[in-house]
Amino acid sequence: MADLQLDHLTVIYPGNRAYPLADHITVAPLAAVAQVGGEALFLQD
Repeated sequence: MADLQLDHLTVIYPGNRAYPLADHITVAPLAAVAQVGGEALFLQD
């Protein structure tokens, strides 16, 4: 993440729940992103 200069990374997957994977990394279900739009990608730690 440092090489890419990212503050946070969100992984989109075909499951059904969101959860923190590691510091500054969140997993989000594709269905939630489709329902609420792009702001679901910017969950705060």
